[in-house]
Amino acid sequence: KKSVCTTSTLVGWMALFCDYLLMTVIIPLFPVLKRSEFETAMLFSCKACMQVIFAPIFSRVIDKYGLKLLLAGVLVDIVSTLYFATTVDYRTWVIGRTVQGIASAAVIPAANGHIQRVYKDDDETRGRAFGWVTSGIIAGVMLGPPLGGVLFEMHPALPFLAITVVLLATALLTLYLIMTLKLPPVENTEEGFEKIINMVKDPCISVTVGALFFANAGISALEATFGVFSMNYLGLSPAGVGLMYMWTTVPTIIATSILGPFFHQSCGMDRHMIVKLGLVTQGAFFAIGPKNYLILNITSFIGTGIGMGLIDGTCPAINSEVSDKRHGGSTAVQSLATTAIQLGFIAGPIVGSFLMTHTSFWGMCFALGSLMILYSPRLDELKKPFHHRHTEGGPYAEI
Repeated sequence: KKSVCTTSTLVGWMALFCDYLLMTVIIPLFPVLKRSEFETAMLFSCKACMQVIFAPIFSRVIDKYGLKLLLAGVLVDIVSTLYFATTVDYRTWVIGRTVQGIASAAVIPAANGHIQRVYKDDDETRGRAFGWVTSGIIAGVMLGPPLGGVLFEMHPALPFLAITVVLLATALLTLYLIMTLKLPPVENTEEGFEKIINMVKDPCISVTVGALFFANAGISALEATFGVFSMNYLGLSPAGVGLMYMWTTVPTIIATSILGPFFHQSCGMDRHMIVKLGLVTQGAFFAIGPKNYLILNITSFIGTGIGMGLIDGTCPAINSEVSDKRHGGSTAVQSLATTAIQLGFIAGPIVGSFLMTHTSFWGMCFALGSLMILYSPRLDELKKPFHHRHTEGGPYAEI
């Protein structure tokens, strides 16, 4: 029913929005902790480390539990967020981020997997739904810093209490879907990690998750280093640092929910070309400089947001279509994508901080932007037609 699909899309959006809001809300608060760049990078990355560890583990049960796994993750997020609100202490925040990482490993794949299953019979509608749901990721990533900076200056606990309210609403809507919606079982009968291994071997999936890795490594490197750079060289306050991300938020949401579907449906552009265009756009605008001019940073943020939106809004639809046609419709593909994204959020801050320390902020941006552009030709692998590879009791056929 249309109402169920709408509620499912809303739940997916809210779950991803809250999860990524939790990840980025502390970015403008890093200077308050008065820690080194390495310690700051570790705090930023520990959440992603837990997701990389636990996402493959949860992939074994995601097809069976679906929304129940999503609800469990949201409830854990509520507890850990309230934990953040109790203190401004580095070690306490590391523990809280670690717990949030475990919850995220359940929330993100379960939310995307639910969208994949609800819209299984209509690939075009599913593509649009993923565009809207993914805009929740972008909104969380980009709105987290300004909300964190502004609300923290009012009261240190306020950012986390505000997020808790949205998480509670997400939990209630998820519980409503669990009680009212019954979906048919997933066709994929592979057990354990076998289905994940077969997906990794599939070039159409591995190339797509590679694009997600590079795109998110770039944006996370920016978020882990821009605060220190802008306060030292541009003279921005914590609130000013957070508000800078608004220049990325609006273009990203437009690209995710409007430009991607427009290019695919109205212009006839293949989805792999949209992802390729996104990588080139993000890489080019990421690399422009010099960065000691505020106007160039604003321009860079706008272009980076557009590219990021095209990538994150299109890749889930590609992975879902490949899974349906080659892997029995298993939603474990969403766990694989989550792992790639979080590997980007681990590598980005570490590599970004290293490059910034040994070169400059612009040198770091130029190097990572160039890597995105160099990777973009790999998306041509998706030109190959999809073939039904999943055969009962036998190996997957070669492409």
